[in-house]
Amino acid sequence: MKHILRLALCIAALLSLTACPASLPTLQTKYNNWMPDLPSTLTTPCPVAPPPDKTAYTTMTAEGKEDAWNHSYSAQTVNVGNCNIDKAQLRSWWTQQKAIVDKANAANQPATAVAPAAASAPGTKTSS
Repeated sequence: MKHILRLALCIAALLSLTACPASLPTLQTKYNNWMPDLPSTLTTPCPVAPPPDKTAYTTMTAEGKEDAWNHSYSAQTVNVGNCNIDKAQLRSWWTQQKAIVDKANAANQPATAVAPAAASAPGTKTSS
């Protein structure tokens, strides 16, 4: 009786070993990182209009109003110029992110994004 029981256990052990595959399956992971396109309204430069010609304002208004309008338009020009700087930085940052995503997709790895650089005040230098 013991011999039959041992024989049955050996057969069961052999059958269970033959049911296992030769090697364990590996998980195939494919990363696909993507970035949405930026709307063109965010990346097109703002039109910069120079301040009006002084002679046109001297013939139309008094001296005090002329100075006020010139200062107003000068400030507007500076603000629009800063807008263009911000948009240029946004385009540069997006291009860097796109390169990171393309490189990660080519290597089949998850992308590690870089935070955008803080905008600096006009006339100040940023360290690179």
